[in-house]
Amino acid sequence: MPRRGERRVRVSEIPARRPAPTEEARIGVRELPYMDRHRQVTLRIDPSKYTCPTLAAQLADSWMDYHHKAALKKSTLHAQAIRSFVKFTGTHLLAAGLDPADARLDGSAIDLTEVFYAWENYLLAEYPEQSRTPWGLANSLLLVLYHRAERDQGVPDKLRKRAAAPTTIRKATGQPLDEFSNAERIALKAAAQGDIRALEARLARGRDLLAEGRDPREHGWRSLPNLVWAARHQVLTTPQLTRKLRGGAGTWPAPLQETREADGSVGVFGLMRGVSSLLFPRELDLQGFRVLLLLAMLDCTSEELHALHVPDLDFSSEGVRVVQTKNRAERIRADFHVSEPASEDPQDLVFEGRGEWDVPGLLRRLVRATAMTREVFAGEPWLFTAVEPGENKTTMTAGFADFTSLGRRFTNWIAAHSDSEGRPLEISKPHEIRRLRKTAKTTRVVALGGHADRPGRRRPQHPGLPDALRPRHDRSCPGSKRDQPRPAARVRQALRPTGPGAAGCGAPTGRT
Repeated sequence: MPRRGERRVRVSEIPARRPAPTEEARIGVRELPYMDRHRQVTLRIDPSKYTCPTLAAQLADSWMDYHHKAALKKSTLHAQAIRSFVKFTGTHLLAAGLDPADARLDGSAIDLTEVFYAWENYLLAEYPEQSRTPWGLANSLLLVLYHRAERDQGVPDKLRKRAAAPTTIRKATGQPLDEFSNAERIALKAAAQGDIRALEARLARGRDLLAEGRDPREHGWRSLPNLVWAARHQVLTTPQLTRKLRGGAGTWPAPLQETREADGSVGVFGLMRGVSSLLFPRELDLQGFRVLLLLAMLDCTSEELHALHVPDLDFSSEGVRVVQTKNRAERIRADFHVSEPASEDPQDLVFEGRGEWDVPGLLRRLVRATAMTREVFAGEPWLFTAVEPGENKTTMTAGFADFTSLGRRFTNWIAAHSDSEGRPLEISKPHEIRRLRKTAKTTRVVALGGHADRPGRRRPQHPGLPDALRPRHDRSCPGSKRDQPRPAARVRQALRPTGPGAAGCGAPTGRT
């Protein structure tokens, strides 16, 4: 039998509550979500990755607090400055024989003011002479330090005074971008038109293969139509291809090898990218539309063009109405682009373009090219939507084409093209996309005798209404300026070559 008290419930001693972790002990990842072009982006700073985690944590907390209290839309430069400064501080203190773990904002063991001066000199040596990045990084970090010094009495007076003073880095004066020459403009347009034709032919072939394809899980993985079917239904992955296609790429059927070689990658990863490109455009494929639209839409900046959604386009029989948003100016405006009748004159394709090469035609073709991407992949209806490998490189994912990733920029697109003789395109640097818009505006100014448009010209805001129902400024009165030839026709007439070998005569060269 149990002894007395053996079945008694024994209450163990309740351990003392641990004190709340201090700010220095919280070395977790700092995350700051914000909205960028209607999509959520998260900035992260992980203090544990640095040799001075306490300093990194204090700066990250001050940065997040400053972001919210100053009501900033985005503070990517502040986060970049903190990462650069903390990384430099660890290396600088180790070289000086000091322990980076002792660095903190509310301590005097490490003189962070001298470290900041050394970091400014490091930035000047790290970036080009005319770069504004050093000034922006130093100024952003000073704002974070000043915000912390005003709220923390433990910050040393020397660091407090340094945070209140301006940066020692001079703000570089940016050089104005020069327009492309007329020959460069024509070469870029020809390359863009060739890319669009090749893309549409490739997508048409992919749709034909999709109609023939069947589920490869039942009918085999060594058939190209079946792989296209798998890409359409999102079951095409590199682990699946590795298991089903054994023996190396040399044993694959010829259509599979040609698809992999056309992509330029190797192995099952290249095969997955090549098959996916038969149905979904990639970022480099969309560069052609980007180039032609910026050359034709004089009232649209590259920022406004990239931010377009498909619902922002309102097509009609007379053209397209585009609702444009400029984030920095917080401005939303609409512009109407009239369709130009098709022409058999090849010179019309050299300049603004007509028929399928004008603004409404290009936008219609871009929407058609990316229609299957929006149908298969859930997400926001961006006009520039591309399909690229995911982070793990085992699947393909769709997302916003920002044209900033390595290998997908405007300069990479130029380097991938050659002229009629097989030589690389000779395009002057910098390969900046904003130069396209300036080139188009300068071309029009010269062709119209010093005016980018006719004086007093108003674009039709109500193209589908009769004159009686339109606003007075939008009516077509006989004998008014609206009855004169449109500027597009005047530009083509002024730029039209007059003799053999005179292509592009009359347009601005941009340089000698």
